[in-house]
Amino acid sequence: MSERRQYPRYNKDLTIDYSYRDSKGKHSARGRLLNVSLGGLFMVSSNLVEKDSPLTMNFHLFKDGKEIDLATDGTILRSGPVEQEAELMQRYGIGRDSGKFFAVVKFVEPFFRLSFMLQ
Repeated sequence: MSERRQYPRYNKDLTIDYSYRDSKGKHSARGRLLNVSLGGLFMVSSNLVEKDSPLTMNFHLFKDGKEIDLATDGTILRSGPVEQEAELMQRYGIGRDSGKFFAVVKFVEPFFRLSFMLQ
């Protein structure tokens, strides 16, 4: 299987706050980011976000004792119940208590401000 990704992915375990608009209106939620690159991320959440929904995401990180707030926009490429992704459940140790749904998000543009944490 060939690697189609433009940017390397890194396993991270961070809380992510996000808001999105779908066919039912505007929503805000919190999820668990498990994998990230300069081009996008994989997360789990208790909310099912529809494919093609736009998101605004906020990360709160600490580096060298300082809090760093980062925000970016993206679009849902793929989402669904975590049970549909047995391989990802095993890879990331996702249980039913981790969130009921997964989402694969593509950033609107490469998120170069993340570079410092992708090491």
